[in-house]
Amino acid sequence: MYFLDDFLAEVYVTREETEKTMMLPTHLPVGRIHRTGGNARVSISQDGKEYREVDNHGGHMTARFLKVEKEESMEECRVRFFTGAGYWASQDVRYTETFLKNRENGWAGGDGINSFNLTDGNDAYNANSQETLFIFGDTLVSKVDENHQRMEPVEMPNNTYALMKGDLDEIEFVIEKDEDGHAKTALVPEGNPDPHEEWFWLQDGVVIGDKLYLSPLIMNSDMGRPEGWQFKVKGVCIVEIPIIDKRPEFSKSRQIKADLYRREADRQYVGGIAYMPYHPDMGYPHGDGYIYGYGYISSLVNENGRPQMIVGRVRPEEFTDTANWRFYNGRDFVPGIENGVSVLEHISCEMSVVPITAGINKGKFLAVFQYDGKSPYVGYAIGETPWGPFAEANRVYECDENRRVNETVYTYNAKAHSHLSTPDCILASYNVNSPSMKENCRTADIYHPRFIRLHDTTIQEGIL
Repeated sequence: MYFLDDFLAEVYVTREETEKTMMLPTHLPVGRIHRTGGNARVSISQDGKEYREVDNHGGHMTARFLKVEKEESMEECRVRFFTGAGYWASQDVRYTETFLKNRENGWAGGDGINSFNLTDGNDAYNANSQETLFIFGDTLVSKVDENHQRMEPVEMPNNTYALMKGDLDEIEFVIEKDEDGHAKTALVPEGNPDPHEEWFWLQDGVVIGDKLYLSPLIMNSDMGRPEGWQFKVKGVCIVEIPIIDKRPEFSKSRQIKADLYRREADRQYVGGIAYMPYHPDMGYPHGDGYIYGYGYISSLVNENGRPQMIVGRVRPEEFTDTANWRFYNGRDFVPGIENGVSVLEHISCEMSVVPITAGINKGKFLAVFQYDGKSPYVGYAIGETPWGPFAEANRVYECDENRRVNETVYTYNAKAHSHLSTPDCILASYNVNSPSMKENCRTADIYHPRFIRLHDTTIQEGIL
């Protein structure tokens, strides 16, 4: 465990050396820095490539590498580093292993993964949730052989779900079947279009009363693109799903047109990727009564253009009427998603924002995302309000699946699961994928979510 102002590391540069670099065991926020032996140059880095020079304090930025460069006039020097205020991450092996298993019904992995408290909709930490829903995007359904390879036939319904009662010991992965016994998508666009040509890509949602509301992307096929990327966004829909006996009844859902997608010149605006129901009835007694809906702006012409976060909000009773949504334009909340301005860079196309309810940053807001969209790093940033300003983004965890599982693998779309968390120990997930279906079949460890915990250094264990 690492807590604020704990001794973190000492870098000692001897007479014979001009500089020294130390690698920390994980990404850690850097606070106070103390030099002896002279005013050596000190730099920190999150990735071992780009270094930032710091003086007597690391500014609470995370670092994995510490570098000390000695001046020519100095014989030797020592620099001591102390933990700053922020987050560090560890693996949650139990959650990861639960979702790595190949189920008897053939559920063999999926991406997306958002979670919902079906007990009472409480989205806050320490929620008394006896029924949790997990939703997945594209899902692989197959058997897995003794060599840990997916066996033919491999089916891929566009979305599935799982239900957890209380804890991981009792979790049910649901694969619906058609009349021929083939895996069936749980939720499809109205009109039941050809699933190879049009489908839903599930995003986040919110529980309001006895209904679950999702805002999936409507996706179209685009076979002119490379394998693994043969799709494009057509729009966003709001889907209202009744919760009956603590279960979602997808077959009784209602679809509502949503003005949460807009193309303008060389960019697109996408809404509804993440929700923070900052409302007293949804677990936050000091909330302002709005549901905050996060989205992003991305480039249509620059493949390397990173998504940038935009913020909208709406009252719960007006959620399904997107004409009543308002978007932050840098000064106020106004109609029209195209008027939203970027409040945070380096985010991913799926992410989360949750209130911080304890510790030094109590009253602020934590954004969790995959740093720069598709990368080996989970990132976070702290905002003064639900719409910012947000401090500079930090990398907090390095995903190793590209090195450990398969070189074609990429990791993406990290997010927090607030109602399964505590203020000092936040559960987060990220997705693991390969653009190659051949590799996804050859290595069954691909296409399963991984879980980590973000630990707040400013909250002593058991003291909130």
